[in-house]
Amino acid sequence: MEKFRDELKSWMKESGKSRDWVAEKLGVGKRTVDSWFSYKQIPEKKQKLLRELMEKEQQPKQVEISMDCLLYTSPSPRDTR
Repeated sequence: MEKFRDELKSWMKESGKSRDWVAEKLGVGKRTVDSWFSYKQIPEKKQKLLRELMEKEQQPKQVEISMDCLLYTSPSPRDTR
């Protein structure tokens, strides 16, 4: 249990995630998350969700770019005529 708690703390620090963010994603209060870091065990179901969130957040982000953006963001040589 301590191993997962330490892993979670480390991941949160590296990724800039707060306890508020964790609480919101898991549908619990911040006090509940605080208690997990202080003295209570993290329930198995919540651990599973946290692991999924950690994996999801580590995946590279995909950025969507519209064709309009690509076509009209920089002047072309014909615009200078």
